[in-house]
Amino acid sequence: MKKVFLFCLFLFFAASPVKALESFQTDFAVTYQINPRGDATVHQTITLTNNFSNIYPTEYLLETSEKVQNISAWDEKGNILAEVKEKKDTTEIRLRFNQQVVGKGKKLVFHVQYQLPQWATHKGRVWEIALPKLSHPEKINSFVLTVIVPNSFGKLAYSSARIKKIENLGIQTKLVFEKNSLRGNNLISFGDFQSFDFALKYLLTNPHNEPGESIIPLPPQTNYQEVIFTKIDPLPKRIFLDENGNWLGEYLLSPREKFTVTVQGQVKIFASPQKTSFYNQEKTLPLFLKEDQYWETSHPQIIRLAQELKTPQKIYQFVVSHLQYDYQAINEKVERKGAVAALARPQESVCTEFTDLFIALCRAAGIPAREIEGFAYTNNPKLKPLSLEKNILHAWPEYWDKSRKEWVQVDPTWEKTTGGVDYFHNFDFNHFAFVIHGTSSSSPSPPGNFSLPNEKTIQVSFARQPVVVLPKKTLQNLSFSFQRKKESSFLFKNLSWGEIVIKNKNLHPVENLKLEIVLPGKEKTAQTVEFLPPLGEEKITVPLPPWWKQLIDKPAVEISLSLGSFREEKSLSLPFFVSQEKLLGKILVVSGSIFLFFFLLWKAKGLFAKRG
Repeated sequence: MKKVFLFCLFLFFAASPVKALESFQTDFAVTYQINPRGDATVHQTITLTNNFSNIYPTEYLLETSEKVQNISAWDEKGNILAEVKEKKDTTEIRLRFNQQVVGKGKKLVFHVQYQLPQWATHKGRVWEIALPKLSHPEKINSFVLTVIVPNSFGKLAYSSARIKKIENLGIQTKLVFEKNSLRGNNLISFGDFQSFDFALKYLLTNPHNEPGESIIPLPPQTNYQEVIFTKIDPLPKRIFLDENGNWLGEYLLSPREKFTVTVQGQVKIFASPQKTSFYNQEKTLPLFLKEDQYWETSHPQIIRLAQELKTPQKIYQFVVSHLQYDYQAINEKVERKGAVAALARPQESVCTEFTDLFIALCRAAGIPAREIEGFAYTNNPKLKPLSLEKNILHAWPEYWDKSRKEWVQVDPTWEKTTGGVDYFHNFDFNHFAFVIHGTSSSSPSPPGNFSLPNEKTIQVSFARQPVVVLPKKTLQNLSFSFQRKKESSFLFKNLSWGEIVIKNKNLHPVENLKLEIVLPGKEKTAQTVEFLPPLGEEKITVPLPPWWKQLIDKPAVEISLSLGSFREEKSLSLPFFVSQEKLLGKILVVSGSIFLFFFLLWKAKGLFAKRG
């Protein structure tokens, strides 16, 4: 994050030796005009109002932590720029006024203008702007900040400072902020989404002398991100969702087999939840209230604090204020401590402690919460530090907002380290989720843990161009088959039910696939498959005709598929539950057994009749 201007040093010479700031009322009107390259032209209009009748200002000293260019300053009498000093970390601008404004309530109005090259930062598809921070807002009567940006920056994605007014100027957008919303550091960001290209490697090893199974987590789709794979080599047996929403790839390994899985793709990151229906299922919420290692919800201190704090926002604010980020730990190998240890030793905290304490307190307060672990882009690790994983992962929490009925991500670590940027009400485009830890505080292991020591297996960079894939609202590469149930008796299989198996052969997910199924006998049923992960499958159970009808006519299931505006008709012939030969054979065996039974019974009756 860029350093911002400090309106902190004022120097006044008066008729009497008065230098106190309280001698004047100070009002600022500041405009940042930003061009399409990100350069800012800053215009300050400053008004000094005398609080006493026997003083007047003669000089003004402005200190800034930025290297400014093309400085000019003037009042109604002309130029007032006296001196500019470039120091190691600051620039001092000294102004000398042309007029003596004496008298209580008298006003001196003057202007300062300068340029800031690349004040707006271009990150991939996103523009980010650090707003100026007021060092001593209590000594400023009013401060109105206007930021004017070109519409080529895209729509406003988020602002950590409250906006008083927003106005469309045609090819530009004007945002107005006031003093009370500019306390601490603040960011505004523009863009629809951020795109990252990623490449991951997983080393899989089976050390045993018999076949084994290995499960790897793939970056999942969440309500903050959309994932498209361009390569998974080799392909897994299948990809399936766990209870947390993770995408898990299943591999079968031969005895002593060892190989590397390469996964490449692109992710779109959104700054706010996208209302992805499959990700927001309320039925799993009780799973995210349980105690687990690092989330000690039954500890008396955790319970006491949870009862006091009660809400996610108060818990978040407590975590930010109580814990101190340990920058020394970046260069050391430290172990994850958990929530209780974080409370006891707050000065030894990194992102996992901020996350664990938030989750434990939320769960103890009855608020579902869980951990996200993944990649977080930062251009200043001092302000936005990462965790200690060798592949540079970051951890942050999310909680369930029951009024909005969605998972909401927050980052107490980065609010602490950035000096107050609000990561509770506003999120950013920089967080890329690899795994979700909810039912377990540490499983599944994220990408980066499937590697040899000192091997970099995670590469993430701003996307150079969008990935070209088949439109997601098509039915291409979806296959359908019919499976019968396992045999449940000697003579027949389960004759009442079967399964339609839908397989997604794409490397992207399919959502909201609607099926209208017409069964033999013209019975209709409707089904919706909310989500199919890449290479995933869904099984739909349907009733089937009795077995004896299959001897007369081989029936079929008619399926009407719709995905967005696409529609397709399919027909699946139903397999015999047993082959005709086996079925007839079994019927002959049973019939013969029945005939033999009655024959022997008839014989037995005949023998008894003769004896009688």
